[in-house]
Amino acid sequence: MNSPPAGPSMWLSFMMAIVIGGCGADAVTTTDSGVGDEGAALYIANCAACHGERGEGSGLGPALLDERYGVDVFPDAGFVGAVELGVPEPVLGFGPMPAIAGLDHSEIAAITEFVRSLQAG
Repeated sequence: MNSPPAGPSMWLSFMMAIVIGGCGADAVTTTDSGVGDEGAALYIANCAACHGERGEGSGLGPALLDERYGVDVFPDAGFVGAVELGVPEPVLGFGPMPAIAGLDHSEIAAITEFVRSLQAG
């Protein structure tokens, strides 16, 4: 994806998609669910500093447990855009967020799986 979708509502959707990426962190990896252990480790290392260890959010990044990031509202492709493109300007009170270098699509998919497991409770 080289440019955002056209139209004002599509632009907002695109910006919401890219705001949820990672901010980088070094922390101990834990997961109670047993789902996506690789995703949990990658999430802790790349996303938790801004989005919280369990997706609860922080002053730096939104809560990924918020319903606007749920699977029925927010497509998995949004995670890819967030990680690969970053956020150049503050959006919804958060950001800017740098793109997260060094993660391939399978790693981003593992992070997405882990976030979806957190959302499912």
